[in-house]
Amino acid sequence: MGQQQEGSAIIRTEAEYQEARRRPQQDNEIIARQQATLIEQGLPAEQVARGMTPLLSFHAQLEEEIAPYEQVSQGERGRRVAGRAQRISR
Repeated sequence: MGQQQEGSAIIRTEAEYQEARRRPQQDNEIIARQQATLIEQGLPAEQVARGMTPLLSFHAQLEEEIAPYEQVSQGERGRRVAGRAQRISR
């Protein structure tokens, strides 16, 4: 991933973005397995929720890191399209 700034990673390249997009899918599988394991162990719902908190928090943080890159990337595409449209209309 990108360099650290104020505790969160900065996605700087398309390759880093693609890797970051794959990770939530993998995390979903890990989260489901962990939850099933905790339930199978007979833990009460409150303890299952507490045990899931770190995984869910990490997963949410990753999603938060992806969003700014997507916004910037979409903005860049929008400016390029607008620039092309302007050149065509001249």
